[in-house]
Amino acid sequence: MGLPTGLPQAAEVDWAFGTLARWRLARLLDRTGRAERGEACEAYTSVVRHWAQAPAPFGARADTARARARALNCAATR
Repeated sequence: MGLPTGLPQAAEVDWAFGTLARWRLARLLDRTGRAERGEACEAYTSVVRHWAQAPAPFGARADTARARARALNCAATR
């Protein structure tokens, strides 16, 4: 298995940028006051799940997501 040599496939791009998109979505929902609807909770818990053991800056974002999820009383935060 080597490095990819062709054009990126949709699943590869989704995997690479999906959590970053969820991070940005959670922050936007949180800032606009729509966090209580659960959408921000889902996005924050997904960020925690995917980036909890990641190096900086992504690990720090997971820590922030965990703290915000707790502050919003989200159901599941690890």
